[in-house]
Amino acid sequence: MTYTVKVSELYQRAKEMLDDGMDIVEVDFHEGDEDLPRCLMFCASSKSDFGGTDYDEIYTVKP
Repeated sequence: MTYTVKVSELYQRAKEMLDDGMDIVEVDFHEGDEDLPRCLMFCASSKSDFGGTDYDEIYTVKP
């Protein structure tokens, strides 16, 4: 399945994680339901904090 998102939003989210000192990120491809539309969801962590920090999701767009 293909997910199309705006490059500017993807860049902004990645920059937030880098600025926060994050080293790794889990990306969840949410297929959408009645509570949340189709989107990418992010949980990042640093080498010193493996608990994970959730970041704002990025909603898909029509190409």
